[in-house]
Amino acid sequence: MEYLVRHRTTYRYLQDVSHSWHLAHLRPRATPHQSVQDSSVTLSLETASRVLREDYFANPCEWISIEQPHTQLEILAESRVTVSPRTERASRDSLPWEEVRAQLENPQS
Repeated sequence: MEYLVRHRTTYRYLQDVSHSWHLAHLRPRATPHQSVQDSSVTLSLETASRVLREDYFANPCEWISIEQPHTQLEILAESRVTVSPRTERASRDSLPWEEVRAQLENPQS
């Protein structure tokens, strides 16, 4: 299954903002069941700096700095993602919730 995901965020300020920093978590992460075909983040203003990195959990994130006066900022994230179906698991193959709780209460391993 292929998805086109679009997310728009608009910031509106009552007065001029002279400098702004943003940390955006707007790009999807590739997983064994999900592949990212394309992903982009566009802004309505010119950026002073943009740094792409991964956070501690390997999620893509981006630090964005804007150094011009503004009263509005629009951020648009668009991604094309393919998700493959997961194999069916019969509930009888899972542990009962009481057993899972007991294992969490007394972790030995």
